Amino acid sequence: MSQFDIAKLFPAAPQFDVKPLIAAQQKNFEAVVKANTLLSEGFQTFLKRQAELFQANLTTSLSAAKGGFGAGKDLDLKDSYTLIQTLTSKAASDSRELIDIVTSASAKAFEVLRHRGDEATAELKGLFPGAR
Repeated sequence: MSQFDIAKLFPAAPQFDVKPLIAAQQKNFEAVVKANTLLSEGFQTFLKRQAELFQANLTTSLSAAKGGFGAGKDLDLKDSYTLIQTLTSKAASDSRELIDIVTSASAKAFEVLRHRGDEATAELKGLFPGAR
């Protein structure tokens, strides 16, 4: 059985080297893996810090509860208000810290993908000189 040569059907078709496209796809894949790694590390940092903050806040709350309600003490409204204000402020600060961790990891991952997108655009323009 003879081999069929599709190039004979289209003798005027330009020759196209697929190696640069394969190399570009490899770079795209590597960029996605790197971005995913950055996101994963950021998520691990987030979870670790969230657990640390939870433990610290729980310890503080339990300590305050023991101090405020222990040994037959009466609940002082001013002290309770101050404690609630302090804990609320701490919770807001902790939330901002956690948001910063997520934002930083996301920004780093996005930057990797943006950079690769810029490179891929330049590579494609090199493959197709007439393209804008």
